Amino acid sequence: MGPSFVSIDRRASFLLASREVRRGVPFPVSHARVADGAADREDSPVNASLAPAAGSLLSLLAVAGAAALGFRLLRSLARLGMAVAEATALSGLIEVSARRGDLTSLSERRQHVRTVRRIRRHAAAGTLAWVALLLVPLAAGWGREAFAAAALLWLAPVRPLRLPPPPAEQA
Repeated sequence: MGPSFVSIDRRASFLLASREVRRGVPFPVSHARVADGAADREDSPVNASLAPAAGSLLSLLAVAGAAALGFRLLRSLARLGMAVAEATALSGLIEVSARRGDLTSLSERRQHVRTVRRIRRHAAAGTLAWVALLLVPLAAGWGREAFAAAALLWLAPVRPLRLPPPPAEQA
């Protein structure tokens, strides 16, 4: 069968004892100590010198990432609002074309409404995704790391806010 609890306890006490012995090694830090795992401990001189700089860099990247996510959210909301306004305006123009009996412009406008509705669905899904990317890391407790990774969004290209032009009005 597997190892007994006594042997596991002995191994754990040996590991803890060897770790305590390693903590007593005097300064300066050698490469052997860093390779030996000294950089993983909180009281290590390697961590003591890098921790403030790494923490402030992570915080700076987190602010930049949160701003990038907010920027993308606002652009997605603007695209959604423009698509809603365009669909509303086109629905009125479709009624006018139907009353006038202009079948050509009626079919063109209906096609354009389908395109705008597809854009609206994509903008709504994008808005929900950006909101989730802003809120889920905060709720999970790892917002700083997630927002620091989101700082890369500043390097990603953005889609234009323009919608496709409506069909031309015939005179």
